[in-house]
Amino acid sequence: MDARAHEIGVSPDDLTDFSANINPLGLPAGVAAAIIDNIPRLTHYPEPWSESLVAALTAHHRLAPGCVIAGNGSTELIYLLMRQLRPRRVLVVAPAFSEYERAASIAGADTVYWHTTSENDFLPLPAELESLDLEHVDLAVIGNPGNPAGTVLPRSRLEVMVEFFRRRKIRFLVDEAFIDFVGDEYSLIGDVERQPGLMVLRSLTKIFALAGLRCGYLAAASDLVEHVRAGLEPWSVNRLAAVAARTALADAGFIAATRRHIDGERARMAHSIGSRHGWHCFPSRVNYLLLRLPEGGPGGTELAERLFKRHRLLIRRCDNYVGLDDSYIRVAVKGTVANDRLLKALEAVSI
Repeated sequence: MDARAHEIGVSPDDLTDFSANINPLGLPAGVAAAIIDNIPRLTHYPEPWSESLVAALTAHHRLAPGCVIAGNGSTELIYLLMRQLRPRRVLVVAPAFSEYERAASIAGADTVYWHTTSENDFLPLPAELESLDLEHVDLAVIGNPGNPAGTVLPRSRLEVMVEFFRRRKIRFLVDEAFIDFVGDEYSLIGDVERQPGLMVLRSLTKIFALAGLRCGYLAAASDLVEHVRAGLEPWSVNRLAAVAARTALADAGFIAATRRHIDGERARMAHSIGSRHGWHCFPSRVNYLLLRLPEGGPGGTELAERLFKRHRLLIRRCDNYVGLDDSYIRVAVKGTVANDRLLKALEAVSI
């Protein structure tokens, strides 16, 4: 965002960023004060393995001790587990977060894709499992909710996949970075203790607006967590991130308030955009919308530049997602005033 602001000679504060999917309600109550209170303690090292945060997360999800590892954002943990597990070949449900492939490549693994389709709202179908090329695959990865589509697989479909991969001795990573915007009834985090090959990745960045501090965690059976943690550097989570995360977890009403806001604004935006001729809005359940642009109009690259230069709005082009092209864009769901600016700007620049 800073680099883009520099391009046109403005402050980053002059831009409105719809390309990043951060909670528009901002920090939960008490988080800013907790950070300020801990500034004098920055002369001391944080806990080597984030013990207090891990204990809070373990209690929050009612997991057994040893089933959680915390890291400097969920992305760090993706790279960590690839290094530690050393898969030969990784199956990724696409379109998906690009860091899965990059982390696998750095760890020496090849990536193959399970391609989903727009007709199925980019959700994988369990009936397709038997037709997948799984030769030498020893790790499968899916985002649920999916990114960039924002659609959600019900537990029943996920459980079929868990069992399918378990029988073939393929570890299964479910990235639940955006699950807090939907609800824990869709989560598999409570299943990790009885499913030895299942790993669930969570982010505190999106729901608690902690993007600048970085904090995430991985839940799995204790022996698998121990193996992954063996490659983690000490003091990975800084003191301010850890205290912010613990304080945010204690705010029981914040997630419910966030869901109410996001659900209302997302529905309003989807109705407005979907009512335009040729536009298609996929049925997201989270704080962003995947849009397919109408034929004959500007593509994602051109539309993004128009919004940036004319309206100082940033959106996410999707042509670098595997399986998508320049006819797709993704926009975050923000506050009502900002969302109205985007809706008006999209109408103005898409002609």
